[in-house]
Amino acid sequence: MNSGSKRYIITREPIGTANKHYQDLSQQISSLEATLTIIHTIVQSLEQKSNSIELKFNTLVESTSKTNQVTDDLSAKVQGLSVQLKRKGRLKVARKKKLDSEEKSIQTSSDDIIKKEDPQSISQNPTQVQVERSSLQSPNISTEVEARQAVIVNNTVNKPTSTEGDEERENKLTGTSVLLTLNKEDDFPEGCWLGDSKDPNRRVRVAMKPKMLDFLTKTFDTPEKLALALLDKLFSRETLATSNLTGKGKHQKRKLDPLIIYGIYSQLRHLHNISDADWTRIKNNMEAKCRFLWRRKMKAKEKEQ
Repeated sequence: MNSGSKRYIITREPIGTANKHYQDLSQQISSLEATLTIIHTIVQSLEQKSNSIELKFNTLVESTSKTNQVTDDLSAKVQGLSVQLKRKGRLKVARKKKLDSEEKSIQTSSDDIIKKEDPQSISQNPTQVQVERSSLQSPNISTEVEARQAVIVNNTVNKPTSTEGDEERENKLTGTSVLLTLNKEDDFPEGCWLGDSKDPNRRVRVAMKPKMLDFLTKTFDTPEKLALALLDKLFSRETLATSNLTGKGKHQKRKLDPLIIYGIYSQLRHLHNISDADWTRIKNNMEAKCRFLWRRKMKAKEKEQ
């Protein structure tokens, strides 16, 4: 309360005690403000750290998802490679079994390439030529030439145990001999010879122009390609589709003309001097061509139906 120029302070406590209490409150308020400021600073720092941790966590999540994707891709590739390897292994085993079975079939059916004949009646005919089984599969050939040529193929060869009667044993035929009669130039006057035209035992007359034969021999410079080209020219596609070298199989195919097959062999032997293994491989190729044409023929029939 003011009265004139004098100032009066009304309080229940002494003046010095009130000032001290006011100062204490001021100090406490200042301390609280400083504490709040520190807390605010700490909160801001924590917020910054939280944001940094959240950013790192998001980056880690993205990296983990990418890693999982890469792992899945690698796993899929590994599975694909595993399937391919297993498939190749099965194909390899199946191919090996197929080749083994075809090789056995070729060995057992080599007698069917030429016509079977009674060896006793052959030995009585002086116009026939004796050739061991190797005439189709081996370079060791024993021949005798007369007026009309024929090829006799033996399944076995008699080996003498002594030097007596060697000449007689060489001319003797076994009970499994087979006969293939060679043709003459008069059969196809405008045709050509397959094989060595100067060797009566190594040539077959076919209805092919000499120019065509020269073209094929120049175009197909390997025995495998030449054999397939000759097969395609000497037989029709229909004949090849319904036939094979042996005339055996589940589809009841016919046997290709053994005389022409012998002509192809003679031509390859004359030009390329093929070995036993080469001829076996070439026969497998010819069989494969017949199977291919057969499958194509069957697919065409299915489409028509």
